[in-house]
Amino acid sequence: MNYNKRFCVLQVTPSEPTAEHVELFSNKEQCDFYFVTHDSPHNLALEFCPNTTWTDTRNILADKVPKNYDYYAFIDYDYVLRPLGDKDALEQILCDLDKYNPAVLT
Repeated sequence: MNYNKRFCVLQVTPSEPTAEHVELFSNKEQCDFYFVTHDSPHNLALEFCPNTTWTDTRNILADKVPKNYDYYAFIDYDYVLRPLGDKDALEQILCDLDKYNPAVLT
């Protein structure tokens, strides 16, 4: 695992992660992708979380991921990312993080 990655995308999904999100964010030079499921198990999920509330499931996911990133983002499984420029979603997010340098809460 690379501990110098800047960004981590987290997803709560019924049974499997969004393929586009996996392709965009999983195991990239500056980004990783983690997910949990709540309707059925998935062999790559950090955990299967049946009978949990939305808040509980997000908290389980946040608790289970490595704490080695500068930024974390929850992206819903049904969310469509549409960057307006010529960059893909990850490139645009990283560019915006560099440009706006948002506060990091500890």
